[in-house]
Amino acid sequence: MEFPTWEDIHEKQYKNAKAIKLRKLRVTTELSQKKFAERFNIPCRTIENWEEGITEPPDYVLELLTKVVVANNIIKLMEKDTDETPQAHEEYLQAITSVVKVKRR
Repeated sequence: MEFPTWEDIHEKQYKNAKAIKLRKLRVTTELSQKKFAERFNIPCRTIENWEEGITEPPDYVLELLTKVVVANNIIKLMEKDTDETPQAHEEYLQAITSVVKVKRR
């Protein structure tokens, strides 16, 4: 019986982290895999493979998708009716930013 190496375990966890992040991004858009793929001009099978951890998106693609999705969600939030409480807006922003780790430079 052959045991996985630490490198194998780390690589699998890294791929899973990317898959989870991509799925969270897509879910925040409230789009199906097919609609998400169409919106960003990415083959649907590619989105499926990324989310299932079969393959992984390049870092730059994940970063760009993150920025676009977060920006679009903030715009949606600003366009919403002003009848919502500031607390509702804050909760929505927290939900959006929970998908992304904010990088401080």
